[in-house]
Amino acid sequence: IMFCDIRGFTAYCDQRDSAEVLAVLNDYMEEMTQVVFKYDGTVDKYIGDCIMAFWNAPDPQADHAQRAVCCAMEMRYALANFKTKRAGLDTELFECGIGIHTGEALVGNMGSSLKLNYTAMGSTVNMAARLETLTKRLNERILISQATLDLLQGDFPITDRGEATVPGFAQPVHVYAVDADQDITSALSVGRTLASKQEYTAEEVQQPMWK
Repeated sequence: IMFCDIRGFTAYCDQRDSAEVLAVLNDYMEEMTQVVFKYDGTVDKYIGDCIMAFWNAPDPQADHAQRAVCCAMEMRYALANFKTKRAGLDTELFECGIGIHTGEALVGNMGSSLKLNYTAMGSTVNMAARLETLTKRLNERILISQATLDLLQGDFPITDRGEATVPGFAQPVHVYAVDADQDITSALSVGRTLASKQEYTAEEVQQPMWK
């Protein structure tokens, strides 16, 4: 499960026309959603300026943790690209924090006879949301749980942030930060043999990082 929430959006909205704010938010959501789809994730819902997504449902994905973390890293680079496109239009743009946790969840169509949503529920979902909130306290951009880390394969830029307490959970959770410097060249070099190149084709950019 992944939660990606905007940082500083309230301040960004201040003194701006509502139509402009809506247009910018929609453009941002478009960029981020495209990355989720690139890594075959399911967008559960948009919660205000937050995106909730998950993997391994409805179809099994053996590498779901790999996809989720690579997606989070590339979302950081997509945000950098979004900021570049907004250069000259904004003096300061918002940031985002991302939390990822792995575990069992109840997934299916839930709601009423008037409205149904295909969604995920359970403590795993709640923990992912808490990790996203924890990025503020730890001043990190991407946090993952031990359960997610245990399923990763390959060399990821991981920093151990130790144990942290989160609301609603009696036991502390061990968390790890995933580094993402918002440099698209660095993003494309993760897990690639293309690191020596200075330019990339459109086809190369569309490939998952591990390709």
